[in-house]
Amino acid sequence: MSGIKLIKYLFITSIITDWISEIYISDLFLNFSRGIRILLLLVFLFSFLYHFRIIKKYYLTYYFLIATVIFSLYIQTDPNPQEGFWNLSKTLFWFFGSTYIFSLFYRQKINYSFLFHWIKIIIFISTIFTFYYLFLGRLEEEYNANAYLMVFIFPLFTAKLDNFEKHKFLLALLLISIIVTLKRGALLSISISFFIAFIAYLTQRKSQNILRRIIILFLSIIFINASYYIMITYFADRISDRFSEEQLDIEEDKAGSGRAGLYRSLYNDWVSSSGYTFLLGHGNQADSYRIIGRRTHAHSDFFGWIYNFGLVGLLLFIIQYLFLIIHFIANYKYLYGYRYLFWVFITIVIIVNFFSGFYRDTWGFYLFLAPVLIDIIAKQRKYENKLAYN
Repeated sequence: MSGIKLIKYLFITSIITDWISEIYISDLFLNFSRGIRILLLLVFLFSFLYHFRIIKKYYLTYYFLIATVIFSLYIQTDPNPQEGFWNLSKTLFWFFGSTYIFSLFYRQKINYSFLFHWIKIIIFISTIFTFYYLFLGRLEEEYNANAYLMVFIFPLFTAKLDNFEKHKFLLALLLISIIVTLKRGALLSISISFFIAFIAYLTQRKSQNILRRIIILFLSIIFINASYYIMITYFADRISDRFSEEQLDIEEDKAGSGRAGLYRSLYNDWVSSSGYTFLLGHGNQADSYRIIGRRTHAHSDFFGWIYNFGLVGLLLFIIQYLFLIIHFIANYKYLYGYRYLFWVFITIVIIVNFFSGFYRDTWGFYLFLAPVLIDIIAKQRKYENKLAYN
């Protein structure tokens, strides 16, 4: 087994051991998973330094470095620096993990087929895990399950639009694993991003006859309606609870399981703060320590950053989007046939940034492989154009 394949299977093993540790509440499996992630992070950091000449060509590299410096400086303001450092390591894991994958693509050590085989394994295993919670009655307790992992993988699935036709069963598993969790942010993300990708599929596959495209659209409608019927029939109480009028009324503090009130409180606390706190925030993880005796983090990168990091956090948030948008505009002409991929990706980023958060989640690695693919495509086409004109 090559070193690159070993990395892939270590990733998959870390996810499995994470799940087993949750199922059996086992510190042994949890520590084993953490050990794998620490080992992988060291590999990524070594690769970053060793291949920096290549990695610096990736357009998000300097954003990752800026964010790393800021997050690192704020560790000293954390009420629990050890925990703060561990959370930082999760962010660095996907920062430098994505640059590692970029270097592999750039050096032609891997291709999309390698990546697709990877996510295919994860989708199958994740589905098993989600249905374990579903049929044993623990989904209400652990309703997040793998919803966001599946959402983060979706852009990679759509990187080849043929996957809609060739891997319909795999797509169905991915979608079902999200739907049954009733995770509102995940459902909103996948609904809009799926619509964007599916429209791209229907419009770009001009070689297909009209009848074939109508059949695919018809089957998709049947799948959506069947999913809706099953959910309404078997999960009416949970649907009523999570999608009640009170839960969807943003004027109510209890809306979104209390997030509406939490977001307002975090924002108002920051806006009304003194000059120093307004500029630099309340400190790392301060959102988790607002209520004495209860640990409740912001459930939002945006509201957590402005409360914890103040104006610095807001500027970093804006810089993130500037890097993403400017690159897309600058490479627009080279991304023909793949522009939809940017919109699928940025849709998920915006929704999760505001209504959940991915910065302290190692699963962010999978979401940020989409811009790696986008950048590789743009660079390859620039190179081809250059050859054509020489």
